[in-house]
Parts: sequence; C-alpha cells; structure tokens
Amino acid sequence: MALISMSACRVLGRTLILTGFLFGSSLWAQDNTKAAAAEALLEASRVKEMMEQMYAQMPQMIAGLMPPRSPDGPSAEQMQTLMERALTFIDERIGYETLKPDYIELYTDTYSEEDLVALTEFMESPLGQRFLDKTPELMNNTSLLVQERMGDAMPELLELMQLEFETMEASQ
Repeated sequence: MALISMSACRVLGRTLILTGFLFGSSLWAQDNTKAAAAEALLEASRVKEMMEQMYAQMPQMIAGLMPPRSPDGPSAEQMQTLMERALTFIDERIGYETLKPDYIELYTDTYSEEDLVALTEFMESPLGQRFLDKTPELMNNTSLLVQERMGDAMPELLELMQLEFETMEASQ
C-alpha cells in the first residue's frame, strides 16, 4: 500500500516546481534590480567619462613604448596603423563596454542595493556633482604631492637600501 497517492505526489511535485520557479524568479528580479542600481551608480559617477579621458592619453603612453623611428624603419603610416591596432586591442581588453559587466559585478558584490541607490542619489546631488567635478584636480594634486615627497625621500631610501645590502653581504 502506497503511503502517498499518485495524485498527492503530482500536487506536491507541481507545488515544489511552482515554489522553485517563484523563488528563483524572485532572486533573479532582486539580482536584476541590484545590477540596475549598480549600473545607475556607474553612470552617475561618470566612470565611462573618466575612462574616456584616460584613453585619450593612451596614444602618448603607447608612443613612449615604441622604439625610436630609424630612417630605414617603418614609415609614419605604418606606425600610425600600429598605433590604431594597439588602441583597438586596448579598447577590446579594458574598454568601458568590455569592463562594464565586471564593474557591475564588483559593485553588486561590494554594496547592498540600498547603498547603491544612496550612492547614486549622492552622486546626482549638487554636492556629488561638485565632488565629481573636483576629483580629477584632487587626484592630480595628490599625485604631484606623492611624486614630490618620493623625490625628496629617494636619496635617503637609496642610502638605506645600500646600507642594508652591505649589511646582508657582510653577514654571509
């Protein structure tokens, strides 16, 4: 004698399937709204714009990596083609559209949906806009400060490293 009738099994099975579907759909919807909140924060915080400014400097950086042109070397046109290929390569690997899904994942892993919404609201506020407007200048000034301090400290650091090296050699 069966403990549960076949019709009861069917009802139970349908209930479990429906519950799983509804629960799964609910999780997907939560993840989807959290991803949308992360995307809104990316937009509000001007990540794409900042990356485009960084990419505008890429040709200079790439040119610095290239060997000096010799008279019998590649032509200016060939060098330009190489530059374009390098920029395309970089854009395909680390361009905004390529990294955007990763950014969204990082943001959703790091922040709650409530935090993402609050951060977006801040970035869209007048204070948030001033913060974003002044961030490049602040970062530049910070970089200059660190370079200056490191330049001042470099002779002492080199001397310290030399003394440590000599001490290590003497102890062997």
